[in-house]
Amino acid sequence: MKSKAIGYVRQSTTKQASLAWQEDVIRSEADKRSHRLERIFYDKASGGNSERTGFSLMKESITTKAVDFLYVWRLDRISRNVSDLLDLYDFCSQYGVTIVSIADPITATGDSMARFQMSVIGSVAQLQREMIAENQRIAFRRKHEMGLQLTARVPFGYRYISKDRIVIHEEEAETVNMVYSLYLSGCGYKRICSIFAAEGITVRGNPFRVHNVRGILTNAFYSGYIENQFGNVKGIRPPIVTKEMQDYVRKI
Repeated sequence: MKSKAIGYVRQSTTKQASLAWQEDVIRSEADKRSHRLERIFYDKASGGNSERTGFSLMKESITTKAVDFLYVWRLDRISRNVSDLLDLYDFCSQYGVTIVSIADPITATGDSMARFQMSVIGSVAQLQREMIAENQRIAFRRKHEMGLQLTARVPFGYRYISKDRIVIHEEEAETVNMVYSLYLSGCGYKRICSIFAAEGITVRGNPFRVHNVRGILTNAFYSGYIENQFGNVKGIRPPIVTKEMQDYVRKI
């Protein structure tokens, strides 16, 4: 009788397309070992977070004691955190399940040496995750210092064309200027929303709300600056209002 097995696959983001490939590798390896693959669980989530739907269902399957092997393409698909990885190893051992990692197999036979080998592999995976995050922070800081937008999301009044080109949407810019004019004339947030509702002026198809008005008046983006965790720097895009006007409005 063939031993029963389950598989687990994970990719970090929805933009990646590695789940199907991981599944194929796992199915092929299980077939080589004459193990009957009952089910493959999957997640599209970061390996730094153990609260994953597929991961939880996979653990539930193990508790049924109807599984002999857990297949993964690589141990970092389970987790990039050493403690989480060792916790799962102990969890599987408790139910008599052997973890089969195809790319970085656990060759040690004793429990202590197996845990040591997993901790080494897990430490490398955790270091890689931390290095990726650090490199991303460095890249974001560099973009910020160059006056570039960190993401493709831009506020009402602008359109994102490319990383070094953001243009003003003329019709929306007129509405932005109206917000400033009305506010400087003494209208409050709610009054501005009421005026726009009466005139059928919307924010990208939706009625103006207080937070929309507040954002237009306070977001440094409109005066040509970028404010984020890296500080305040002048952006490369054209402003809709002057910095002096926005600074004045902020003081009211």
